[in-house]
Amino acid sequence: MREMDEGSEKEKEKEREGAAMHYLVRARFREERREEFRRILEDGTVAAMKPFGEEVVASMRRAVVSGGEVAWTETCYCPTPLQEERAAVYDRFFEGMETEEAGEAPPPEGESFWGRLGGPRLAAEGN
Repeated sequence: MREMDEGSEKEKEKEREGAAMHYLVRARFREERREEFRRILEDGTVAAMKPFGEEVVASMRRAVVSGGEVAWTETCYCPTPLQEERAAVYDRFFEGMETEEAGEAPPPEGESFWGRLGGPRLAAEGN
């Protein structure tokens, strides 16, 4: 019975939060925070953040660098785009963040941000 209750609660939470939105995000990475960001991606700190951590990690895997900016797509359920993600992670590591609805736009192109972050575990997991 408990499993059904937990499932129902998750469904109710999604209804309260609204439908999933897909965003195209652009921001400047704070290079001076590179080691800290790499560390929390590698050690699972970000992935463990609920309910959005795994999506943040997946987004950083998709992220590309082009023209001095990092760009990625992200799915979010917040009424304000990336509200929780920014408060917990992004605002410490990025500045000048802009979001827009991704719609049917193709994914951004550029050099892999994940690969640029470096580190042995990130490199071993591929770009």
